Amino acid sequence: MEVAGANRSTLRSNATEDGRWRLQFRCRGSRRESAVAQLSTLDHMNLNFYLIVFVFPMLATIPVTALLCRYRTAHKKPVSYGTTFAGACIIPLLLFLFFTAAILLSSNDGKAPTPLLFLQLFGFVACVCVLPALGVVMYYQRRSKRDEKPVV
Repeated sequence: MEVAGANRSTLRSNATEDGRWRLQFRCRGSRRESAVAQLSTLDHMNLNFYLIVFVFPMLATIPVTALLCRYRTAHKKPVSYGTTFAGACIIPLLLFLFFTAAILLSSNDGKAPTPLLFLQLFGFVACVCVLPALGVVMYYQRRSKRDEKPVV
């Protein structure tokens, strides 16, 4: 039987005794575990970190920005892109204050993180929060344009 220009004896010589191919294209990882098995063994600390840095701030930004937009529309002020940055910075500021207090209260060895680390974390979380805040602001801008009555 011909398979792509090779006969069966050539195909058998490329396989080892346990049925695996000798020339496997693997860059890294275990030969015995699949990629799905490796992904399922994520460290819980890493998962908690990603939840704290990505998911919770993004979800908390949505109602905060919506409240800012409702406040501006209730006071007959236009909803601008400044509301996006205000909404995106409130949650990182609260996280920054919470973590600063938690680290200072629990610091027994006297090794406190540098202020630069806090500023980097604040900037990163603020960048993550900009996208949901922008979505909320754009929704309220479209809503205000739709609710506007045309001047005749």
